[in-house]
Amino acid sequence: MAYRYAERPKSELYLELLPLLTRGALELPDDPETVKEMKPLERRRGAPGKDIIDHPPSGASNAPTTGPTSERTKRPSRRIRA
Repeated sequence: MAYRYAERPKSELYLELLPLLTRGALELPDDPETVKEMKPLERRRGAPGKDIIDHPPSGASNAPTTGPTSERTKRPSRRIRA
């Protein structure tokens, strides 16, 4: 798997990802670290009125941007409940 920098902010990627997950069109990789990192994500209103999805101010961000936003994954998937 190759990594590359995203051309859009991670909030945009999460906002695009959300409807795919909620309607079951996409499943997260079966990776406990990704699941652990995705669960505390919050959706809130940003300064210019745009929605922002990010970890709470005291939270950390490691795995999710590289996991669900990648074009392919070699691991099996499973559904998670937020």
